[in-house]
Amino acid sequence: VTVLRVGPDDVTLTRTPVLEASANLRSREVTLRLDADGGGEVDVTETIRGVEAPGYRNRYQAEGLREERLGRAMRGLFPGLELSEHAFENLDDFDRPASLSFEGRAPQLAVRDGRNLRVSPTVLHDLSRNLAPASTRRLPLDLGLRSAYQETRRVVLPRGYTASEVPEDGAAESEFGRLAIRVERDGREVRATTEFALNVDRVSPAQYPAFRAWVEQADRLLRQRITLSPGGER
Repeated sequence: VTVLRVGPDDVTLTRTPVLEASANLRSREVTLRLDADGGGEVDVTETIRGVEAPGYRNRYQAEGLREERLGRAMRGLFPGLELSEHAFENLDDFDRPASLSFEGRAPQLAVRDGRNLRVSPTVLHDLSRNLAPASTRRLPLDLGLRSAYQETRRVVLPRGYTASEVPEDGAAESEFGRLAIRVERDGREVRATTEFALNVDRVSPAQYPAFRAWVEQADRLLRQRITLSPGGER
């Protein structure tokens, strides 16, 4: 934005810098404890740094509305979520990242496919629809800000199930940003780590085809699922 900087010796009209993606970071630690019907318990810790933090603080400033607003926002990620506990930190401390944590239960954290359950490794999805829905552009695409997202998701399997298939580790990289997914199996748990960085805030019409191709490559990674099958330790 344009600002007027007033100092002891001069006055300067200037513009604030565009922050790098790493300065605008939203990070989540998610634990899903699944039942055999696909429902289960959700435990999330979230931290927000950078230009998104003021809007977040404003949204949750009114203590009496926090639970309602948090529940409404998180049901977009976990449909049917019912909160049992929630807490906020640093809403008034502007020198520290804003953060929240909550626990709850949702009726469908995994989708049943025959006898199997399929679970997404991350909340990220449909980047093409959100970032590059048009096939071509005549005008520049304004993305608003450079930003980063990190998620560590721990999926605790239901009794009697094993992780029969997990996404392959992979990355989609370009001048516009990077998406990387890494998945590990450990007994009755699957751990998925997702890192996403959008390194540009504007895409020219000439750059748009390459940008859209990168976003579509990232979406192919995000469409992979963790498959849980009956037959594990009971």
